[in-house]
Amino acid sequence: MVCLRQCLLLLTVVVHNALADFPPVRSLGYTDMKWGAFAQILHNAVTGKEDLVVSTFNALPLTKDPVYVVRDIETQVKLYGGNDLKKQVLTDEMPWPNEVEEVPGM
Repeated sequence: MVCLRQCLLLLTVVVHNALADFPPVRSLGYTDMKWGAFAQILHNAVTGKEDLVVSTFNALPLTKDPVYVVRDIETQVKLYGGNDLKKQVLTDEMPWPNEVEEVPGM
């Protein structure tokens, strides 16, 4: 138990020191995406803007869950302050578990 406490304290100090140079984290708002799992901001080659892609999965193995995209995330955050972002369903057929990754261009 003592080792666990020391390890947790050490981890806390390491994380704190690693984040010391970063600005404080602040909330930009809230958008409901049930079972949100993996998120990534990807460049949209068509629009030239950055899109937020979020995969979801619930705890039931081998079920299918949606993947969402928030188009032009920068403009949406400016307009809505991070609340009520307009999202689209890319697919609702991704089997569990799923993850967001950029597919290399040709």
